[in-house]
Amino acid sequence: MVNGLVAFAAQLPRADYQVMLLDTLPTLVAPGSTDDYFAFDGPAGWRNGEFEYSVDPANASYYRLDRLAAGDHDELFEFAVPMGDPTELDADVVARHSQAPGRPTAVAFGLLDIEGPWFRRERHWGLFHFLLDGHHKMAAAAANNAPLRLLTFVSAGESLACDEELLRPEIIMADGRGKPDR
Repeated sequence: MVNGLVAFAAQLPRADYQVMLLDTLPTLVAPGSTDDYFAFDGPAGWRNGEFEYSVDPANASYYRLDRLAAGDHDELFEFAVPMGDPTELDADVVARHSQAPGRPTAVAFGLLDIEGPWFRRERHWGLFHFLLDGHHKMAAAAANNAPLRLLTFVSAGESLACDEELLRPEIIMADGRGKPDR
């Protein structure tokens, strides 16, 4: 794994990253479906009887990963964002990955965004894993409700979160091992 880590790190722009390795169960989400964070969970977090806020729904399919508590009032939502439409992947390659032994690994570039309306204490933490490699593996894991290992390089400089927030144990373990088997 160390050689793979070094190889992928060499392809990224020079910057500060938190390296995260996690095991997750991806779920493919279609835009506007009941699982779509941007159609349901996000707007619910911004709802207020006095004010009207709109949240744009997703316009492409993506994968929902984990949803965890992030402290007393906040929630962490994780998403894997593919480079293209996951429903248009080569079905034969997805099927080969479905039959492959072991736990597959995908690689992503990550950003952490923390948002919340001014009238609430609760905030939504969005950890976005933009897939760089492993699109077919992710699709196979989602289709089979099987676990997938995800290696993510979370950008400290580009995230809308401070270093202290990036290093919280609920988000990323500071030792660089991520959160295995959540």
